Amino acid sequence: MTAIVSRVRLSLGWPWSLVMYPDLDSWLRCPALGNLQELELWHGITRPYPMPPAAFLLSSSFRALALSGGDGPSCDDGDYLKYPADDVDRLHFPNLKQLTIKCVIIAESALDTLLNKCPVLESLELSANVGFGRLQISSPTLRSFGVSDNRIKLWDPERLKEVIIEDVPLLQKFFIRVQHYSEREGLSVQISGAPKLQFLGSLTHDITTLELETAILKETISVNSMAVVRSVKVLVVHMSPPSIDDVIGLMKCLPCLQKLYVKVSLKERSKRVQRHNPLDYLECLDLRLKKLLLINYQGMKRDVEFANFFLLNAKVLEMVELRTQRPSCDSKYLTKQHTKLQLKNKASSKDTLLFMCISLRYSTASRALRMPCTR
Repeated sequence: MTAIVSRVRLSLGWPWSLVMYPDLDSWLRCPALGNLQELELWHGITRPYPMPPAAFLLSSSFRALALSGGDGPSCDDGDYLKYPADDVDRLHFPNLKQLTIKCVIIAESALDTLLNKCPVLESLELSANVGFGRLQISSPTLRSFGVSDNRIKLWDPERLKEVIIEDVPLLQKFFIRVQHYSEREGLSVQISGAPKLQFLGSLTHDITTLELETAILKETISVNSMAVVRSVKVLVVHMSPPSIDDVIGLMKCLPCLQKLYVKVSLKERSKRVQRHNPLDYLECLDLRLKKLLLINYQGMKRDVEFANFFLLNAKVLEMVELRTQRPSCDSKYLTKQHTKLQLKNKASSKDTLLFMCISLRYSTASRALRMPCTR
């Protein structure tokens, strides 16, 4: 068992077996923890076990609570934590502002009850949990909400299929990460009553339908070009390959975008044909967009054309960052890219091109080279 204790924060975990489990429960019953504000509870056992019975005795003083069933990214080996559904009715978190639940077995009804017990919740993160296929969130205080499900070993009843977010007047950030959905599954997301939403991501083809206020997106493609959402300033989207048509549709739907982050899938391929009209007026390109980040840039024709579209058309662009997986970004490589990207013809007088080289051999090694885009 491991523990980190401060006056207001406690981190507890049992990573190997249940031998120390009773001690963990007794720790939580200690009178000295009566005013505990932050609790992080995790375990790394490769099969489900219940939470310590005393885990929620201090719930009235919590400001932050993190429950985790494992230290891996996806919990594919079965290291889940069982939420005590039988005790949920007696729990109350009057001061809880931050809640994180990862790799936890919890029923939809128990999750709804838990969230209703958090009247001042501002931040909610749900990651790789089991027990519900539908998620409905409504909160007058929530400012940040993230949900993810990137598990590979998954049975159909456990897959999250629908996310509904409504009546969230203070919500500023919504982040969703889903992977490994089959063509017949997909995920539907509906967001309404979120007038302050500024950050939206990460859109992927696994999200078959996204309804954002009056706008409707099908697999990252806008299907009703007349609907706009002006509150969103930052967008994260996955594309394969990077499609100018798709991004034009997104910019028409989100005309006030200031930062666009695009991650290119190196494994997937798309047969979509580009039919964009370069003469179309785009408020986003002319007045708003200041930063473009393109991850997995390979210098191929499709990547160059995509980056060029912004360099040659975005009039207030301040930064273009291209992240490429290669051994190094030497002067020869940079000179070649400088020519390909037509930097002398760029539309903005302010933008700087930044190459971030990530070593193919050492994934943690990186090198950033900043290249001013002089005319």
